[in-house]
Amino acid sequence: MELGETGALREQYSDVKAREVNEEEGESVELLLKLPDGQSQTRAFKMGHTVAFVKLKIEKDFGLSMEKQQLALGEGGGKQLIDILCLADYPQIKAGPGAANTVHVSLVA
Repeated sequence: MELGETGALREQYSDVKAREVNEEEGESVELLLKLPDGQSQTRAFKMGHTVAFVKLKIEKDFGLSMEKQQLALGEGGGKQLIDILCLADYPQIKAGPGAANTVHVSLVA
């Protein structure tokens, strides 16, 4: 096998691996995060991401401790999201552009 063939195989494998990861994580979804300070920020996730992953992203982006966050779905801050579940586990969360997915972030003591 020549060096050029190895590079081509590596590139082909990389493309296959990227497609597999994308299929595992699922479709893209945007969440409108309503933060405790009144800000609203949109962040992109995948339907296969867990609620715990969303909390981690909120902690990194906004400095809100994961352990103190409570996430609730909907305009009224209704259904509380559970850390071990994926976004796909909530039928109210819709993937794709233009889908309105509002998540209220509150802090508990």
